[in-house]
Amino acid sequence: MTARGQRSQALLLVLWAMAVLSFAAMGLLQLINVDLDETIAFQQVMYARLAANSGAAIASHPQLPANQRKISGQLPQGSTFEAVQSGEGGRLNINAVLAYQRRDVLDRLLKEWGLSDTERSTVIDCLLDFVEPGDLRRLNGAKRQQYAAIGRPNLPPGKPFSSAKEMELVYDFKYVIRRKPDWQDYFTVWSSGSLDLNSAPPDLIAAITGVPIYVARSFVEKRNGPDGILGTADDRPYRDPASARSALGLTEVEWGQLGSQIALQSDVRRVVSAGKFGTVTRTVVVTFRISSGSSEVLKWEVK
Repeated sequence: MTARGQRSQALLLVLWAMAVLSFAAMGLLQLINVDLDETIAFQQVMYARLAANSGAAIASHPQLPANQRKISGQLPQGSTFEAVQSGEGGRLNINAVLAYQRRDVLDRLLKEWGLSDTERSTVIDCLLDFVEPGDLRRLNGAKRQQYAAIGRPNLPPGKPFSSAKEMELVYDFKYVIRRKPDWQDYFTVWSSGSLDLNSAPPDLIAAITGVPIYVARSFVEKRNGPDGILGTADDRPYRDPASARSALGLTEVEWGQLGSQIALQSDVRRVVSAGKFGTVTRTVVVTFRISSGSSEVLKWEVK
């Protein structure tokens, strides 16, 4: 090979080497950018979660005033939170209702939500069959044979619900989901079993007490104050049974028959705290019990 040919070959080798190094450098830069993006994303998630946890901790303080149930704030690194506290007793304890076979309560509630007679009977039978042990099925209910036919051979468990969300596993609960997409906001497994009239929505108050829905709505309007929002400074909660009974139009006998099904306060509460950093939002839901001036956390859930 001539000297000129050798120089040409050497030049090609140099150019090839430079090209290889260029590709390698570009690849390294891409990896650095990917790592940087992942680090920033992780940081945003971490700060958003920190803010959500901070909001939940503040809003679950046992001494938080009843008219200050909505808390917002900003942390030093720039993340923000908004936390709302509500009484868990304002939800219907599904395990308590089923344990006492209160078909009338469920029937009134489901009727208010627009379910037909057949749908209501089916849902109630299926709920009862779900929590009761054994294979004896109600007329419109479902046991192992029915669940196996839809690919759920391990159901029903034959024991109380461990969470309100578990209710969606109930055979033919689709009727409720279809009519009331936010149904989970109305049930709990954590409260004592008494419905807190000072935090419950009208349809639950009507279902428990048996009063017409328009009476329950009037009761809630007075309770929530002029702004119509529960948990604000202008709330007018019912402090004594006599005023609550009068507002619901119940006789002393009717009120007495309700017994422990109703209450004017709840020692179990819930906080939903949303933390935000940049474009990332994380939510924490805390269920806790107020006991002897302190908070006992029953469930801490990150969503």
